[in-house]
Amino acid sequence: MNSKLLFLFPDRANPRLTEVKKGLVPSDRLYGLFELRNLGWDAEISDSRWEGRAGHLRRNLKRICELPCPTTIRNMRKSDIIIVKDDFSATLLTEARLLGKPLIYLDAMFDIPLRRHRRMAIAYNLKYASAVCCYSMQQALQWAEAFELPISRFDVMPYCIDTNFYPEHIKKPKKRNYVFAVGRDLGRDFDTLFSACEKLGVALKLVTLPYLAPQKALSSNLVQVFQNITYTQLFELYSNSAMAVIPLKQGTSHLSGIRALLESSALGIPTVATKTPVLSEYLQDKKHVRYTTSTSIDAMADEIQSILDDPFEAEEMALRASIKVRTKFKMQQFTRMLEKVITRI
Repeated sequence: MNSKLLFLFPDRANPRLTEVKKGLVPSDRLYGLFELRNLGWDAEISDSRWEGRAGHLRRNLKRICELPCPTTIRNMRKSDIIIVKDDFSATLLTEARLLGKPLIYLDAMFDIPLRRHRRMAIAYNLKYASAVCCYSMQQALQWAEAFELPISRFDVMPYCIDTNFYPEHIKKPKKRNYVFAVGRDLGRDFDTLFSACEKLGVALKLVTLPYLAPQKALSSNLVQVFQNITYTQLFELYSNSAMAVIPLKQGTSHLSGIRALLESSALGIPTVATKTPVLSEYLQDKKHVRYTTSTSIDAMADEIQSILDDPFEAEEMALRASIKVRTKFKMQQFTRMLEKVITRI
């Protein structure tokens, strides 16, 4: 356990490490770094790419190209193993190869690109990275087929959360009469969710960015939108809700919605989610959550109504989900799997 690990995140992560240490946010927001440190690993974060004027420029150019960062290269030289969270990077991988350092990708697989130059760049990363870790067997199979690789090329480790951070017995008032949804990524289908709630006349509370919420929802008396809230406020919104809903757009193949799914389940909140192959690997339909068809307003409304009609069964379902998440998807298990990858290379 003498290897020095260097974590590279898609944005500045040292401020988040401070928040984790203070107990303000769950440790899973650092994807194993915090737990590895507690186990004795020398694990550091390099935020150099995103700092100063050059960092601002790199962030703006990120979708076009990635400019090398001299400070990051120096940090890589002083490290033994580099772990990159999000986004395949030909620049970082080439730098690591020139320095003779193994590089691990963690959760870098999103939608498979259609453009030839993007596929070629990803093929380069898949070929030369020391390890490629993902959260779903379905996702690994899809990528293995698309890039004509053996499934063994991918290390599949389920996404996990810091279950100790989430209250096990969240206080729930008897009267809970609104639907709650969280999500800040483009994969959320808040249009369908709003239309389903409007059809039922049920209030909806969203934690998202205003531009992701449907314009018609923003002017509706049924809807409230929240942006930057604390986890204490988040737990309060969960506890007062009748259910959590995770609406996803049609064709979603990556892990959109997984954090919200495990979060609401850990808190024991009845949950409705758009069914995807990935989410189905984690929790079962009717046993742990209720899955619905993407883009179908009627199907989503039916699932929401079923929970409103039978709150006792919904609570039993939510309890089973909470037990499974707290047993199978906690950070200690994720860290053990990541450790095995690190020690193997």
